[in-house]
Amino acid sequence: MTAGLSTHGKNSWHRKQSSGFKREWDKPPGNQEVGLILRTLAFTFALLALYDRASAVTRSAAAKAEFKRANPCPANGKRSGPCPGFVVDHIEPLCAGGADTPQNMQWQTQDAAKTKDREEIRHCRQRRESNAVKRL
Repeated sequence: MTAGLSTHGKNSWHRKQSSGFKREWDKPPGNQEVGLILRTLAFTFALLALYDRASAVTRSAAAKAEFKRANPCPANGKRSGPCPGFVVDHIEPLCAGGADTPQNMQWQTQDAAKTKDREEIRHCRQRRESNAVKRL
């Protein structure tokens, strides 16, 4: 690119590039810049996903076993092992601040659990997104 001098207004001089852009940042992004922007966005979303996984609450196997000992399976009456057709569910979801204790657990049919899980996933995703916006 060749640089020259051109007038801009009365008695005012500035450098003008042959491309017609006065400053480097006035140019539209090229392929390299677009690639860099996309890689940066991908990296940012990957970090957010890692943060979500790291902030997820882990379930306590001991609390679940304690719940089963105190509340036998509705299907077969057993206090340990599988319970056909039922799952142990948290009354107040962990992602919403519910405790991982036997007092916050209940037996739930698998069909009812699927419905409730879909609602909880949507609710918790919205909660995480709003918290992420607040941190920015």
